[in-house]
Amino acid sequence: MLETGRPRNVGAKLLVVGVFVVVAGGSALVGRLPDPLDSSLLATGTEAPDFLLKDVQGRPVRLSSFRGRAVVLNFMASWCGPCQAELPVLQKASQDFADGALAVLAVNVGEQTPRVAVFVRERGIPYPVLVDDDERVARQYAVSVYPTNYFIDAAGIVRAAETGAFEDSPQGRSIFDWRLRSSLGESLAAARRERSACRQTTDPDPVAHRGSEVTFQLWKTACACGCSIPLRDCRCEGERGGQAMLAYLDRFLEDPDFTVQQAVGITAAKFRAHAR
Repeated sequence: MLETGRPRNVGAKLLVVGVFVVVAGGSALVGRLPDPLDSSLLATGTEAPDFLLKDVQGRPVRLSSFRGRAVVLNFMASWCGPCQAELPVLQKASQDFADGALAVLAVNVGEQTPRVAVFVRERGIPYPVLVDDDERVARQYAVSVYPTNYFIDAAGIVRAAETGAFEDSPQGRSIFDWRLRSSLGESLAAARRERSACRQTTDPDPVAHRGSEVTFQLWKTACACGCSIPLRDCRCEGERGGQAMLAYLDRFLEDPDFTVQQAVGITAAKFRAHAR
């Protein structure tokens, strides 16, 4: 049986590691005392198990499709009071990282899609909420308490996991921000550097010389770095950027044994594998 959600007792669990006040803006390093339930979760350094679930619109979403981005994976239920209490913290994180460096992804456990869809709509949740109605994914992640949050880096490795809610309070938000920086800081910085190089071409038709069929296929293919610019118009730099994808695509377009669809498909599959 999964246990009901419970709030994090900030007063009992806060451990002040250090407080450093600077004249031009102060900073604080805060943590919390270990929770016995946390020890049952997947260990730090473990590869996060991949899974495929549908969101409330019925669209399939795979965890591995977020490789290259830091992920906060939130296990929750609509009836869980603490889950509802921490929604503003997660919503703010999703908005603060609208550049795509961080993905907030919720997994609703044990409820049916229509009920979850109503909850998402009423609460105005801006990030994907996936439906784990048979609790299969919750078992993969050893979830027994709501909410449970996993912090997963850009390579798909668990960097932290905690039970209990991040309360929508100054202390709760400070704990969440500290956890985000301490566990995912490097991934967030790397993702932001990569996305800062993303840009859209000013060339009105950069692939016209390859024919209308190629142009049509590239309209449907997104850059693998996560910038959401169609590959036809993308000039993102970096190992998963549009320039790298187009260079890789060229070798197949020069081979008469490959159709345009095959060439584009192979290129997209290679870059979305996010090989480590």
